[in-house]
Amino acid sequence: MKKQMNWIPFLFLMAFGFSPVLLTAQADGEGPRKGVRAEKHMAKLTEELDLSPEQVAAIEKMEAGFEEEEQAVKEQMDKARAELRALHNAKKTEMEKILTEAQKAKLEEMKKERHERFKKHHGRKGHHPHKKPYQQEDRG
Repeated sequence: MKKQMNWIPFLFLMAFGFSPVLLTAQADGEGPRKGVRAEKHMAKLTEELDLSPEQVAAIEKMEAGFEEEEQAVKEQMDKARAELRALHNAKKTEMEKILTEAQKAKLEEMKKERHERFKKHHGRKGHHPHKKPYQQEDRG
């Protein structure tokens, strides 16, 4: 009977407790997937740690308290990536001014060979420094 009683708060939370989390994630422009992941994560924590409804509420409140700061850091990272990309492009442009046409062609061939070696070694899942990595499927 005790095992069944542990499921009652869990089911209640699943039905009513996570609706605000899902709606908040969607309203923030993060899309439904973030809300679904948060819901699955909280459900797993609730079950595996046998969290009380009070603990779940406290954790959700704590998570919400960090969201603004996390978003600010993500924005800083995006800005830094854009600056780094601009520096890389400027460096490439300057390099092209220095090299002869034959050297430029040789450099392109070297890049292609490096890309093929990388692809062979890492396969599709590997990160390529000049392309955005593809988004992996949500594995829940």
